[in-house]
Amino acid sequence: MKTAKHRNSEMPVVFTRHVDSMNSWLEVHYFSLVELKLTALISGASYRDGDTVYLEEDGDASLFRKAWYRYMQNRGMDVDIEVEEIFDGQQSFIAFLPPYHS
Repeated sequence: MKTAKHRNSEMPVVFTRHVDSMNSWLEVHYFSLVELKLTALISGASYRDGDTVYLEEDGDASLFRKAWYRYMQNRGMDVDIEVEEIFDGQQSFIAFLPPYHS
């Protein structure tokens, strides 16, 4: 997870969302999934490249966001997620990565 400049919360965090003409994925670090205990819950619609996981936007990314907010709130942190969007063209490189396997 990357920290960003401070805004109205204690620790805003910037995530990158990759978008192509058909899909979008939220880029997260694998160890974030481990910390949030989500590794076994991620679907085959997400992809992994080493320690980087690209979470399918409709299901897996929503699951991640909810778990991440709960995790931070349980630690007494007021955190805001910011999403930086990158258009990867007609078909993203992500679609050519191996599917996520926990």
